[in-house]
Amino acid sequence: MTFKILQEHTSFCIPEQHLSSLPQSVTTRIKGPSPTRALKGFNTPGISFPTWTSPPGINSKGFSHFLRKINDLGRDYNSASTLDTIQGIIQVVDDLLENSEDLETQPSSEQNCVASNLLLIVEHVLRKLSTALSNESLTFTTAGGTELSVKVMEQGQRNITLSVNQAKMLLNLDAVQESGPSVVSLVSTPGIGKLMAEAPLVLDTEEQAVLHETHKGLLHEVSPILLSDVVSVVVSNNDPQNLSSSVTFIFQHSVTPEPKQKAFCVFWEHGQNRSGYWSTKGCWVVGTRDTSTTCQCTHLSSFAVLMAHYDVQVRALRGLHSVSIAV
Repeated sequence: MTFKILQEHTSFCIPEQHLSSLPQSVTTRIKGPSPTRALKGFNTPGISFPTWTSPPGINSKGFSHFLRKINDLGRDYNSASTLDTIQGIIQVVDDLLENSEDLETQPSSEQNCVASNLLLIVEHVLRKLSTALSNESLTFTTAGGTELSVKVMEQGQRNITLSVNQAKMLLNLDAVQESGPSVVSLVSTPGIGKLMAEAPLVLDTEEQAVLHETHKGLLHEVSPILLSDVVSVVVSNNDPQNLSSSVTFIFQHSVTPEPKQKAFCVFWEHGQNRSGYWSTKGCWVVGTRDTSTTCQCTHLSSFAVLMAHYDVQVRALRGLHSVSIAV
């Protein structure tokens, strides 16, 4: 099989003019430290939205239409329409994933790039809009299966459980060092998995060592598949990358791993290469039982469960190890 090798690129999947609108930890991972720049966009009292543009090389009418709709929602936003705008964002995401025929004909790297942009846009917009919610909590499900659950936490409330589709999250807000009222969102985008085919999987050093120790002599080839829905976590006014305690996810899936198959808890990393990749860094499997896998992670992002055969061979790259995903 063909191995995906992660390399540095002079052009990035995330348009450069958008980097200043992203959380600093994401910007640093994508490009490295840089001065904060003002970004032109739509402004409401206390909330501003960037004007999203398509990354270089992405020629998709569907994705261009998606960006226009997102920009329209930002332009028309006012504080009285927060709930409608949130629901509108989720519906537009669902429409794109339900009508992605032109994207599916693009090279896998471009599909991965669109998925990376889509996840960042959703996380960014939800983080902004959640600050305008007062006491509302909501669950919104589209016809295509995209689902959002939002919980407004009162001061003093620390433990939260949110469920969407086939995934559940358990989080203690002390872990993200949030004081005062907070808003936590969990969004499931089942349709995005088809845009992540052949995305690289990077195993961290500890995971790689465990794999070699446990399955000596069996590491020949890998063909991981996406086992679960992709879910994203957003916490208001924060971009937690180093939690003081881990967050727990319970994923339900229809396929049961066989004796020579291994489940990986992974998150989507936007940086280092043009299109993004799956990484096990900061995530681990607590347990797998038939049709469910429990994961814990030390940061918040977009997560999923992958499954691979034991007979794998991985190639090292600057201390990391990259393999290809076949969805």
